[in-house]
Amino acid sequence: MVTALPPDETASAPASEGGERPAVATAQMLEAAEAKAVQADKDLQEKRRPYEADPLFMYLWRRRFGTPEYRGKGLARYLDRRVATLIAFDGARRNYAVLIELPTRLQEHAERLRAELSSRRDPDPHN
Repeated sequence: MVTALPPDETASAPASEGGERPAVATAQMLEAAEAKAVQADKDLQEKRRPYEADPLFMYLWRRRFGTPEYRGKGLARYLDRRVATLIAFDGARRNYAVLIELPTRLQEHAERLRAELSSRRDPDPHN
């Protein structure tokens, strides 16, 4: 499960009369979001190695252990559960999932801000 990101300081910028953030605040949020996306990608490249070097972790990850998609039955399920307990898989799975999802989410956030800023600069490109 991916957790929510903390709000940006600029997210609390006062809204204009139309209920929108000022363009300056949006530009600041965009810059911060892009910087966070770059840092999250660097973190991913560095921090994913220990997870991916652990054959037991990757075995359970590929089998989708701990998710609704997991299909182990009987002895396989029992042994997978034992291995998961042995390597503290539940916490590691959550951390790894956030680690690999965060750069994408931050980039999507930056794209939304970029589109919002672009629409303010060019409100009607067809005129």
